Amino acid sequence: MADQYKDKYDTFERSSVRDRELNLTNHDTANALSYLAAKEYEAYTAHNGKHGSVSKRDKVIRGIVGPIVDREFTAKNLYFLDKKAVVEATVSNVERAEKVV
Repeated sequence: MADQYKDKYDTFERSSVRDRELNLTNHDTANALSYLAAKEYEAYTAHNGKHGSVSKRDKVIRGIVGPIVDREFTAKNLYFLDKKAVVEATVSNVERAEKVV
């Protein structure tokens, strides 16, 4: 599941602060952070199993995505982006990827 976002994350990690400020969009950031969130969700489900309830799954995904986005925004000074939009898009990406697997 996480592999589909790995290239975007690698590009995101290699970019400079200036490059991020000039070229990074909410969508790009969400795609990159989806890699970290999907990896974390995969580890969670490997340890705890998948939830039968869609609402429980969604809460778990949101609980994983929120701290990841907060950490990356702080570490990489991404405050020029819309954090709420990045969270929502990242959650959507992980949910969509989870349904495909």
